[in-house]
Amino acid sequence: MVEEFTDELHSMAGEDLRAVASFGKLDYDVAYIRDDVGERYSREGLDDLYRNLVSDGIANDEIGQRMAVGDQQARIKVFEEVIVLIFPSSRYEGVFASVDRDPDVSILEIIDLADAEL
Repeated sequence: MVEEFTDELHSMAGEDLRAVASFGKLDYDVAYIRDDVGERYSREGLDDLYRNLVSDGIANDEIGQRMAVGDQQARIKVFEEVIVLIFPSSRYEGVFASVDRDPDVSILEIIDLADAEL
């Protein structure tokens, strides 16, 4: 499931794909990390990112419960150089993906791909 999503996302985003990881309540699994991105993070750094990701998911869970607009498909964080997409499957589980900020990468297409593959 995550492998297929990662392969399709890599085909779609090309070298703009930075990382894909699945995460659960207690751990995470990196499915793909671009070499230059992997060089920036130690295991401890990835562990910190994971803990922040899970705690952020808990904090953001409430807004979805208050809005009657359908199921949440993704959470998106936009930075100067990177776009982070989080596809929650439950309160503590989901898939994380990040891409370089590039106008040629369609975020809505990535969300549709995640909806179909995950």
